Amino acid sequence: MFIKKFLAWIIVISLGGVLYSISMPTYTNEAYKQALDDRGMKAMTANDFTNFRDYYYKSINDLRTDKPQIMDVSFGILIASLTLYCFTLNNKVKRYHNFKAVKTLKKGSLILLSNFMWLLLIPGAYWHYLFRSGRGDYPWFVDDVSIPMGSKIPLILIGWGLLNVFILVFSHKSKFPAHLFNKQPRFYQYGRLWNFFWGIMIFLNTLFLGFLIWKGDHISIVVDLYLTYLLLSLRAGKIHAKRVEMAQQPENESETDGIGAT
Repeated sequence: MFIKKFLAWIIVISLGGVLYSISMPTYTNEAYKQALDDRGMKAMTANDFTNFRDYYYKSINDLRTDKPQIMDVSFGILIASLTLYCFTLNNKVKRYHNFKAVKTLKKGSLILLSNFMWLLLIPGAYWHYLFRSGRGDYPWFVDDVSIPMGSKIPLILIGWGLLNVFILVFSHKSKFPAHLFNKQPRFYQYGRLWNFFWGIMIFLNTLFLGFLIWKGDHISIVVDLYLTYLLLSLRAGKIHAKRVEMAQQPENESETDGIGAT
């Protein structure tokens, strides 16, 4: 139960951070902020806002409290911990050794779920900007959704294609379902090299997860955590296939007795 209790405490603490951030003021001086908006409106009406823009941004940044950052980090940790908690519930993980029994999905299900999760980035991107717009992160005169979305959606679609290529390449000649945290066969000469490759991929993905939590990019956090699961699944499928292959070699029968073991 330690894992669930730990995640539960993280959920409670991060939820407290979210509630605390909601109670905070956005600006140290709301009256002065409103005066800046009024001056900006007059300047825009007089077609003279360009000269006022730099002063406006600097003044707004000086007035802004830590509310957005505290809210973003708290929301990010809350969503990440809730996602992990749901994973442990779904896979009946109560203690550390229970992770050894967690299996991947079948290949077809893995591909379908991966596509679904990746495409969640599109509504997730809209939500990201709409949430910040409603919170007042962007000046009232900025078209805060259409411009960034116009560049982000094509990148998501390109990434969608690359994701499918990546899955097809690394699931080729793999065997699913497999134990998610299986180890490389002891006498497999390329085992350490493969572990290094998957380790680098997961490390980079985890670094990006930290960035998403810092930015409070809600749905992207869930997608990023799924990508970690996907990387572990592709690794497990390769290992399972290699173990089955080596099991067919008489000299390695003793090594492959522990398929699905630690």
